[in-house]
Parts: sequence; C-alpha cells; structure tokens
Amino acid sequence: IFSNNPPIESLLGSKKYTSEFISRCPHSFLLNDNTTFSIKTFKKSGRMFAPKVVGQSGEKTFNYFFGHLSSKTITKNSFKEFCLLKINKMLPIIVDYALVSDVNCYLYNDNNNFNYEIIKREEKPDITYNLDDFSFTRGSVNDWNESNTVKYKGKSIIELQLHSNRSGFKIRINYNNFTELLNTELTINNSTLGDTAENNSSLGDTAELAICNIFKLDADSRLLNNSNEILLS
Repeated sequence: IFSNNPPIESLLGSKKYTSEFISRCPHSFLLNDNTTFSIKTFKKSGRMFAPKVVGQSGEKTFNYFFGHLSSKTITKNSFKEFCLLKINKMLPIIVDYALVSDVNCYLYNDNNNFNYEIIKREEKPDITYNLDDFSFTRGSVNDWNESNTVKYKGKSIIELQLHSNRSGFKIRINYNNFTELLNTELTINNSTLGDTAENNSSLGDTAELAICNIFKLDADSRLLNNSNEILLS
C-alpha cells in the first residue's frame, strides 16, 4: 500500500487538521512526504461509509459547509426540503470530504481476503451535477420519514438520514457506485492482502493498529481498546 512512502505518524486522536467545525482529525496517518492517508473498511456487501467531517454533523457544522447553498439557516425542519432541491450542489462538497486525504484507502472483506482500493485526491474531478439526473426513494418532504436514498442516473449513491429522536444529520455514500458518482474513468489501484477472520466488526481499528505496529508508531488508546486480537495475531 505504502510503497516507498511509509507512514511516520498516526493522526487518530490527534488535534492536527481540526478546527471549530472539524472536531476530529479527518486523516488516519501522515506519510513520509508530508501527505495524508486515510483508511475506510467494509464488509463485501452493503459498503456504505460516511464522508469525513460532513458525514455526521450538527446544525452548526452542517451550515458551515452547506449554508452558502441556502438563503436561510438549515435546520432540522428545513433539512429535507434543502436536500431535495440542492442535492446536485451538495454532492461536490460530499465527494470532496469523501476524498479528504491525499491518499484514500478502502479496505474490504471479499471471499475471506482483505482487498483494498486506492483513490488519490489529486484524481478527484471537478465536476458539476444536473439536478435532473437525481431521484429519491422518498421524493417529497411528506413521504420522507427518516432515511432517504438518493439515486444518480438510476444508481443508489447516497443515503440521507434525519432521525426524530437524535440530533444532527447523517450522510452515507454507497461505495459500490462511488466511481459512478465521480463520473470519470478513474483508475483505482487494488490488490489482495491475505486471509481474514470471520469477525469483521472491529476491522477498521484493527487495520489502523496493525499499521501502527508495523511502522512502530504511537497508537491512540481507542485503537488499543477496540481492535480485534485475532486479526492481529
């Protein structure tokens, strides 16, 4: 994965790259050439992931990143209408934070193997989207209860969630159709890493801790507590 550019610092739990509106560092590691690296993990089916920073945000953060698209403050009451009318404008921002690191690694369990795919931020196209190319499984505010799937040219790409008993807004990207979302002939590097264990629940933390162990980096306490000892052995 790292070739001749190894990680030199774990950024998990770090306050680097944070701000008033970014409470957690969006990157996993700092690499030798001072670029950033992130890792996302999935099981083979249902590969959904939240883009960093904007994938799970409260009203203040959501308005900081999306508020310029609306003439008024976006609230829990206006979130649904805003998304239905502005999804084509929201999407470039969502994609931007899905590829927030210089190097973005997607690790998944496929037929009992660890496979990975790499997408570099520099390959992210600057594109605009036509609202007519989008559809929703819940096409009106009244039909939309909590979750609403967004389709781009007929393919499911995003799930928007607004829960009545929870604060904040949730955005999930369907990785299976992510390259369709990018609308480009993007070359994705991929490979097979080896056998996996059946338990995939802590794969993300385990992968990050394994990298810390291999490159002798200080690991955040969350990784030590959540990682799967079977996968590390």
